[in-house]
Amino acid sequence: MELRLYLSILRRRWWILVALPLLVAVISGVAAVRQPARYGTTVRLLITRGLIAGDGAAGMTDQGEDKTALDLPAIISGATFRSDLARELTSTGHPIDEAALAGALSGIRQDNVVTIAISAARPEQAVAIGPAMVALLKTNGLRYWGDPRATPGAPGLNVGVLDLPDQAALLNGPRAIMIDVTLRALLTLIVAMRLAFKLHYLNANEEQSNIEHRAPTAFS
Repeated sequence: MELRLYLSILRRRWWILVALPLLVAVISGVAAVRQPARYGTTVRLLITRGLIAGDGAAGMTDQGEDKTALDLPAIISGATFRSDLARELTSTGHPIDEAALAGALSGIRQDNVVTIAISAARPEQAVAIGPAMVALLKTNGLRYWGDPRATPGAPGLNVGVLDLPDQAALLNGPRAIMIDVTLRALLTLIVAMRLAFKLHYLNANEEQSNIEHRAPTAFS
């Protein structure tokens, strides 16, 4: 019985279920098509704290545990690393403006493995960022954790390269746009269904209130 009621409500307000997802799909599709192309690669690194002179606590928790992999996603997103990366890319013949590198790197960590997603305006730039990033980490090491004793010979950071692609993929191509638009439309459909039920019950309550208001009272 309830299922038939729900279907009846949705049929009576079918235009909401069609109009809202369609509107969102069109707007999302047009906006996505107008975006400039972005290319990306994914680099996987094994990060552990290495030996360094002295007994500094850089890259360690208060309990003495290695937290370099945990910190790395924030390190590579910071202004200091971004500035060094811009200089490193320029020195290797792949200049990218520092402002353009903002948001180009994002990382997630699982144990000591850090997966870093790289995006850039051109495929050769996306490919070049990976090696430049690895070179900086291997050279400067714990300097990014605030330890000035780190040197290129003893950076205090072990960087193992698990995956360093030499090709970049188009991130916002037709397939990616289609998936994004479809997901947005489906989410909007759920919202539209909830709106249809909300309108139904609001109307039902209003009609009930009107009936009670018009009903004659006893002894009137």
